[in-house]
Amino acid sequence: MLGNHNIDRDRDSIERRTFGGQDLAPLASALAQLAYAIDEHGSPIDYARRRELFTNTTVTLAPDAYRRFCTQQGTWTGREHRAHILHWYLLMLLTGEFHPPPADAAPRFAWHCTEFRFRAPTALRAFLHQQAQVNLTRHDIHEPVTWEPPAEWVSEVSWPGVDPRLIAPRAVRDALKNAKSADDAATSLPMGAEHLRLYCETTNTAAAPGPVIGRHIPQSISRRDLLDPERLRDLYETQGKSLDHIAALAGCGPRTVHQLLTQDGIRPRGRRTHPPRPDITRDWLHNEYIVNRNNLTTLARQHGITIDHIIFLARSWDIPIRPGGAHHNDIADLDLPQPPSPIMQKITMSRYALDRLRFVLNIPGQTSFAAAARTFYDGRGSALRQRLNKVENTVGFLIIDRSTKPLAPTERGRGFLSEAAEILRIADAARLG
Repeated sequence: MLGNHNIDRDRDSIERRTFGGQDLAPLASALAQLAYAIDEHGSPIDYARRRELFTNTTVTLAPDAYRRFCTQQGTWTGREHRAHILHWYLLMLLTGEFHPPPADAAPRFAWHCTEFRFRAPTALRAFLHQQAQVNLTRHDIHEPVTWEPPAEWVSEVSWPGVDPRLIAPRAVRDALKNAKSADDAATSLPMGAEHLRLYCETTNTAAAPGPVIGRHIPQSISRRDLLDPERLRDLYETQGKSLDHIAALAGCGPRTVHQLLTQDGIRPRGRRTHPPRPDITRDWLHNEYIVNRNNLTTLARQHGITIDHIIFLARSWDIPIRPGGAHHNDIADLDLPQPPSPIMQKITMSRYALDRLRFVLNIPGQTSFAAAARTFYDGRGSALRQRLNKVENTVGFLIIDRSTKPLAPTERGRGFLSEAAEILRIADAARLG
């Protein structure tokens, strides 16, 4: 099937999901007719080249473009799990095949991907198609993102199910309105769950977004047009409209407009006392504050600006602010040989960072969470498990494998715990010294 790496699995999926045990002669006839037609007419997509170029490590989803899209649409960017799903869908668009989940994928990742195929909002699908085109252009490939053979290439084939053109769109929308899954929605329609997913993809119909997508506020076309980069620049710079005025026109908050302006490199008006400073850039502030763990007050004093100004810049550039107060982040005071990894930074941005690392490091080797709680945690096993869940949700992957006895770290968790142990060793040495 055009060089599909997963041909056996995907063919089995076609037979099982689409034909459901019916006669497979139509499928064989359709494939044969398509093969002859492609030999004669060719295809506008070189899938063999794409599958060689695009892999899990070479396909890219532009983070800045995705962040701007989420701000414009009024949805959350999500964490690593959602990034994996978007990456999987983008790879599917480019290669035409379903790829296995990444090694650190969350449980039921494949199910979440199939749910995404019929829950992805229209605007998000359009964004992913645009990102697929960006990947193609980067390799100087001038092909459509996807392609369907003309219907006349296959004749005299009795397909399973009903022709999508005979299904009233309103009936599909009604079925999707309160459906918990594709299987649930398909029970009230003359089609199977996989037919429904294909229908949603080809007609740009979508069920109400669930937790796989995150909270999503459907936006009107006028809002999307108003918040388009060129239109937004014209309203703010050329016409001189205020943030409040643009927000009222677009039906959003002034903070959303402010974030979009900042992401587009447009400096918001109204801060006359803060002229541009070439020596203060987002990369510099991220490196000094996030990577080198310097204090914002110290950085502001060194560069002759107010703490309010530097906090304003950090928030404008989506740089997370470490919590203040009496319980500061004590990792910032350590003389580490190298900056914490991006994953470790997610934990060390919070209070009591060393305590968090220490309790997670003590879990491996315990026979159960209850035993771990009795040994080193002043609480019940369920409370310990909840605390670990919060840490794992923060980093985006499982650190401890619950299926082993005694408890042991996952493959990715071993690297995290190794780094945590080194940080705690340096912290203990500094305290004793």
